[in-house]
Amino acid sequence: MKARRFLAVRDRNRIVAIASLALIAAGLLVDLATPPALVVAILFDIPIALSALSTSRRLPVWITLAALAASVVAGYGNALENGVDRVSLLNRALAAVSFVLIGILTIALRRAAAGEVKLRMRARRSEQEVRLREMLARLSDPMPFEQFLQRTAVELRELLAADAVVLASHDGKRFTAPRAAAPASSGFASIGQSLPWPVTATGETSSQVVAARLVTDLLLVGRLQPKERGNMTVLVRRPHVEEGQMILAAALRFLDPLLDRCSLLERAY
Repeated sequence: MKARRFLAVRDRNRIVAIASLALIAAGLLVDLATPPALVVAILFDIPIALSALSTSRRLPVWITLAALAASVVAGYGNALENGVDRVSLLNRALAAVSFVLIGILTIALRRAAAGEVKLRMRARRSEQEVRLREMLARLSDPMPFEQFLQRTAVELRELLAADAVVLASHDGKRFTAPRAAAPASSGFASIGQSLPWPVTATGETSSQVVAARLVTDLLLVGRLQPKERGNMTVLVRRPHVEEGQMILAAALRFLDPLLDRCSLLERAY
């Protein structure tokens, strides 16, 4: 997910950069072909403003410098053809000031937007942490192991806004009992079914949670390692929250000791 997002952002930055430079080149040609009295140089403000659509902090600076250079080249070309006059020089100077001002405003807007995004991310993470603590508090009540598994599946499904959540043991080849699913009628990862490749992949990586795409389904696979029950797997089908992989990893860190406690209580009684 993060890789696809990175590639999308990089492609958008490239498109914005190419479009901005193309507009500067087009503006330079138009500026060279028109008399200085038309003040065509003001059109260079457009690519500077366009550069704000990228996520790059440097692009607006480089586009502003490119616009200033293009204006100087066009002014020199016009001077060679039409001579130098005070009005043309003043127009060029005012256009250059506008380039700098638009560039500064563009950079300021980018920083403000980035700050707002960070604030939203912090607020969202704080909300997710609160929901996670509330879920763990509800799961902290003593209960039989099977009931704990079922409640955990229900709670994780609600936390991740997923289509389905399954907690199941496996023998390395197939899913085995115990198994709990939310919704309970879900036939996903049923006992006896062969393990999908993401489940086996979790044993070959240090990450406790891996994300995989099976046809059109996004699947999160988490690894549980309770001491009393052997390896168990958590499968989350189509989570609809952002950073679902991180949230699931945070939840699993607390579920292992809770699973062990349930097993010990069940053995004691």
